[in-house]
Amino acid sequence: MNPSNTSNTQNNLHRVLGKITEIAEKSVNGAYIYRGEAECYENVSSTLYRECPHIEGVHFDVASFQKTILEEARGYIGETDDIDETDDIGILTELQHFGGKTNLIDFTEDYLIALFFACDGSHEDCGRVILLKRESEDYKVKKPRRTIDRVESQKSIFVESPTGFVKPDSVVTIPKELKQPILNHLQKCHRISIATIYNDLHGFIRRSAYIELVKGLSCEVKSDEAKTSKEKHEHYENAVRHYTEALKLKPSFVSAYTNRGNVYAKKDEFDKAIEDFNKAIALDSEDASIYTNRGIAYMGKGDFAAAIADYDKAIDLNPFLAEVYTNRGIAYTGKGDFAAAIADYDKAIDLNPENANAYYNRGSTYGKKGDFAAAIANYDRAIDLNPGLVEAYSNRGIAYTGKGDFATAVADFTKVIDLNPEDANAYYNCGNTYANKGDFAAAIVDFTKAIDLNPGLVEAYSDRGVAYVKKGDFAAAIADFTKVIDLNPEDAGAYDKRGVAYHSKGDFAAAIADYDRAIASDPEDAKAYSNRGVAWLHLGEWEKAKADFSAARDMGVDIPAVFYLNYDSIENFEAKHGMKVPEDIAVLLSRD
Repeated sequence: MNPSNTSNTQNNLHRVLGKITEIAEKSVNGAYIYRGEAECYENVSSTLYRECPHIEGVHFDVASFQKTILEEARGYIGETDDIDETDDIGILTELQHFGGKTNLIDFTEDYLIALFFACDGSHEDCGRVILLKRESEDYKVKKPRRTIDRVESQKSIFVESPTGFVKPDSVVTIPKELKQPILNHLQKCHRISIATIYNDLHGFIRRSAYIELVKGLSCEVKSDEAKTSKEKHEHYENAVRHYTEALKLKPSFVSAYTNRGNVYAKKDEFDKAIEDFNKAIALDSEDASIYTNRGIAYMGKGDFAAAIADYDKAIDLNPFLAEVYTNRGIAYTGKGDFAAAIADYDKAIDLNPENANAYYNRGSTYGKKGDFAAAIANYDRAIDLNPGLVEAYSNRGIAYTGKGDFATAVADFTKVIDLNPEDANAYYNCGNTYANKGDFAAAIVDFTKAIDLNPGLVEAYSDRGVAYVKKGDFAAAIADFTKVIDLNPEDAGAYDKRGVAYHSKGDFAAAIADYDRAIASDPEDAKAYSNRGVAWLHLGEWEKAKADFSAARDMGVDIPAVFYLNYDSIENFEAKHGMKVPEDIAVLLSRD
């Protein structure tokens, strides 16, 4: 054994025995009963008191409320129930036993059992053992007439106070780092454990890690059915809470780690998810699904290399999981390795020819390669297998746009909107298709709808601004480009586009100011140099125009083509603006 480990064990044992001695010494001078709490609360109170509304200046009679509960409970006692209707404390104990709210406060006559409860749970917090004198004028100490197995095993005794709470006579604090060593010692030397303390079926239900796991799964199902993001978030939080409780009850519970990790991933808390998957793998390194789930979390972080490594391991453990090949294909696509991605999608489809997601993702990868025909064929198959796959219609519409089949693209985007009327991206994509057709009025309508649904959709403002320029509504275009800049002040392209709008209005000074900002944000923005050169021409700033045209040309811009796109010839430009272009600039702009 490692000497340092032996030293730590001995030190822990010394501290554990020290705490037991501390409780024993405090008990010497009086007849006490004990209560263990895994957290240090403000009051030692009954469950009924904790449920009562506490309003300043208003007294709530907890004892009277309990009498009402007792009377109602008696009405549910049947002939086959082994309960004495005259035994109030027996009825209340039974209610408490099954999770009901009463004015009884659980204590025990054995301080070691109280110490168990002080350490069992909330391992991130300190616990405490409470000592209370057995006799007092402020409360009554009671026991039921009928024997209940768990009451006996826990040596339970109940305190009833008219106020609903009691003040401890003494408290022993249990440091959080000492809880597990104390539990180990109690089990080894005193045979006090979950199995002996909770020695009935109801105790198993209330203390079962498996029940907590099922509760967590139920919350996940509810999250999938939630209609609002708030509801979804609440169900996720509840799922995490149940999985965490399961791990407190069973620290080696692999399923609880993996399920909690999956919920963290759904919440975009990828580092927490990866931490849980790491713990699960440490406990079970042969489960392919854990590596798969950790790979998904790594992809959420954008770490495609780590994701691929996990998918490789999952495939080594089980080479027949179609989903893992699909996921690895997505990761390869993220890295830009389209050939490897398509090979993985091919394998996924070989393993499961009905795998709609594999066809969809293979189509997406073909689309990124610019092979729109192959992309469309894959989206067709994905839709055949899953007609509700909204993303397939959307991406197929983008592919049809790439092919120049605008009418079919619009039909696909319309289908997306039918399936999800709140999809801002569908309206945005439809707007782009109309813009590509040259129908800028229709494009503006769809861009506007996209912005209404998602006011932060920067691309919609930018492309609507371009459409306004095409329609000659320069003021509206400038407003849109200004919004883009407000949302993203570092967007060099937005300054360039707003400069074009000012330029088209004839406000060359404002245009040049925006081209300056575009170049400052991106010194390699060749288009901004070219546009600024034209603006300098209008102002007769020949040397500045020449310098900008030369810079743009050196960056690969076809300067004559840009100039002749807006002006038929140098002569027409000179005639229109009443100026003579210097010969050296005329040569620079000449097509000859």
